[in-house]
Amino acid sequence: MPLVNPYCDVDAVYEELRSKEPASETDSGIESEIVEAAINAASRWIERHKGRDYVFHDYSEDALIIRGGIGDGIVSGKFILLPFSPIITLESLVISDEEWVADEDFVFEVGGYRLTCLTGDWPITCPAHTVEIVGEFGYAQASSAV
Repeated sequence: MPLVNPYCDVDAVYEELRSKEPASETDSGIESEIVEAAINAASRWIERHKGRDYVFHDYSEDALIIRGGIGDGIVSGKFILLPFSPIITLESLVISDEEWVADEDFVFEVGGYRLTCLTGDWPITCPAHTVEIVGEFGYAQASSAV
């Protein structure tokens, strides 16, 4: 089983357990497939427990879409809490087909998790209102599997 976005590697588990992969049927140790399954399960548990993931989310081509009233992201008054953080880059923000300007209409901090409206509450009150965000979020990774 390949590792998918693991938070440690097989060697680290072997070292922690003071074990190794068995070299023969009579050799003691833990099969690497069992260790890989445990690492994947533990990595997903961490994400569920923390309520987030620690991977890269690239929305530089196709926008991240948040709908008012439901789903990914939370719109509350003058804040939009993004479903992925931290913000790496934010190239554009469009609300119901109207482009908003950073530092005039809203602000965000690189490394942050929310957008703050400078003109009052966000005009997002129903599922028909959409927020389209072009940018990159999360943590850069060389690949999704190690």
